[in-house]
Amino acid sequence: MRAYKVRIRVVSPVHVGTGEVFEPTSFFVNEKEGYLGEIDFEKFWGYISNEDMIKFRELCREGNLRSLIKLYDFVDSLCTRLLEKGIEDFVLRKIDLCQGLLTHYKRVKSLVKKTKDLHREFNRFTISRTAFSPNDNHPILPGSSVKGSLRTALLNLKKNNASGSSGEDYKKGRGYDSKRLESEILNYDPRRINQDPLRLVKLSDFRPITGTRTRVVYAVNMRKDGERARGPYQILEVVEPGSVFEGEIVFGYPEEGSGIRVPVLREDVTGALEAFYSKEQEREEELLRRMDVDVPLFPGSGLPLRLGRHSGAECVTIEGFRRIMIRGRGGQKRFDDHATTIWLASEEYNPLSTTALRPFGWVEIDMFTEEEYRERFGDQDDRTTSVDLDDIAYKERGKDRGIGNEDSVTRMVDGGDRKLEGGNGLSEYEKVILKIRDQTTDDNTIMDYFRRIDQFEDKEQQEIALALKERWQKEGRWKVSKKRKQYKKVQRIKEILGES
Repeated sequence: MRAYKVRIRVVSPVHVGTGEVFEPTSFFVNEKEGYLGEIDFEKFWGYISNEDMIKFRELCREGNLRSLIKLYDFVDSLCTRLLEKGIEDFVLRKIDLCQGLLTHYKRVKSLVKKTKDLHREFNRFTISRTAFSPNDNHPILPGSSVKGSLRTALLNLKKNNASGSSGEDYKKGRGYDSKRLESEILNYDPRRINQDPLRLVKLSDFRPITGTRTRVVYAVNMRKDGERARGPYQILEVVEPGSVFEGEIVFGYPEEGSGIRVPVLREDVTGALEAFYSKEQEREEELLRRMDVDVPLFPGSGLPLRLGRHSGAECVTIEGFRRIMIRGRGGQKRFDDHATTIWLASEEYNPLSTTALRPFGWVEIDMFTEEEYRERFGDQDDRTTSVDLDDIAYKERGKDRGIGNEDSVTRMVDGGDRKLEGGNGLSEYEKVILKIRDQTTDDNTIMDYFRRIDQFEDKEQQEIALALKERWQKEGRWKVSKKRKQYKKVQRIKEILGES
């Protein structure tokens, strides 16, 4: 048995669904600051008067759609009242809302007297939660989801083991015999699942180690020519880019008589990831550029992987054996080897252009032995709880919007503490250093600062370069292989610091 530490960095919005949604009484919306607050009801009820409690129960007893909308409004008002008094400990999490959803939420509440419109809008207003830990309500990446993605990569790597030559060879009635195809590729008897070599690969759930931010966005289905496809939008909580998760993977060795002929090793997995997902990444990047959609920036220290809902049909199927169902007009169905649409994350349910859309599900994954892990990350523990960083992030966002400017926030600049009044009095390069040292800053922003570094004076370049070096050292992205894209970035920073 061989165990490895695993780090996963989110590159584009990830939603791993569990079937759970945010219930109407489990959250409130702070329209002023633009977030959804998840409520700790045990603490919340301790602050509510008997009169308000009676009104809450009456609304619950009414049991119709109008009373549910009134309940939204009532809970929002109670929570706002508590926040105005400085009481915040009933808020489990603050989840950023896209602007379109804030407008949508107001519209739903305004339809309380328009029954027909209310039914239509309310049925669409379901917010799906991403996977979370029941212990602290913070997001996780389930090991089962990660393992499913690794399995897809391995099946694509070893697809030549299949006896058939296309998906047509595995048709079974009106369906598709995927079990037979997978068992041929992985060399086991489909009637004996215990012989599946991936049975010996065990993954833990992956928990956040840095400030993990989630956001509620729309998922919209777009044709690959950039036009909107048919079908309703979805509302999803997603883990935002820049979030880092950590877990463990164990590769077991088969016991004698287990029937497992060839065990799966670390080298098999890393080879499969590089071969399959790197190819899919390049294919999708070409598509996104044609659609005028921003391409996610990969830090370059790890291997690409696709997780969660809306990962794209090509990333969850076996190349050469794909039978992707295409729905046409009038419910007509046909099968093809590629999808004709792509789901993208959007700030609006009906985006007017594609430029602000983002693909779902891309992450980077790294595996380390204990020795490799210590070499990359040392003994330092720079972990900060998600709650702390969520709180910092919202204070910063509040200042950006002119909210609470009388409150000062302390940050490290040039190695010393400086009090900031909404960022006033700072030069441009000092603001850049602040953002680089803030662990909640996403990778796209960090890469933008890296590209702009030549615009600053020599001394300012060196200080920005030092901040980037310190960040990348903490993230394990300073000592990287020459094959990785990150290597060139590190060399440029070393050149500025005179270390090359």
